[in-house]
Amino acid sequence: MNLIKVCSGVSSAEDVRSAVKRACAAAGGSNALICHATRNYPGRAEELVQGGSLYWIIKGRVACRQAIVELRKDDRSGQCLIILGHDVVDVRPVPRRPFQGWRYLPTADAPPDIGAVMEQTEEMPEEMRRELAGMGLI
Repeated sequence: MNLIKVCSGVSSAEDVRSAVKRACAAAGGSNALICHATRNYPGRAEELVQGGSLYWIIKGRVACRQAIVELRKDDRSGQCLIILGHDVVDVRPVPRRPFQGWRYLPTADAPPDIGAVMEQTEEMPEEMRRELAGMGLI
């Protein structure tokens, strides 16, 4: 099980990677906690921390994901802190309408990582692969 959420204030997956790098640098190294606060605590928390990811919607498309490492309840604010992995993985861009908050995203419905998609298209002519990628189909 995964979560999907709109990532506001960024224009690309590279912006998310840059934010992770800045957070690590500010915390003094690679042991920094990368977390995202949200109002509601997921009822399916155990499923999420067993290999789930947070998929980010950027500019109307699912663009990347980060592994969910842990979920914590912040006693002061009552918010849920989603502790995320440092790796930002590009996924096949899939159009998605914006919404408030987060939604569950079953693993079967999650877009594949770009690396997996590119492996499947290795025998395709380069020009065709570029054209399909430009249309957001691969």
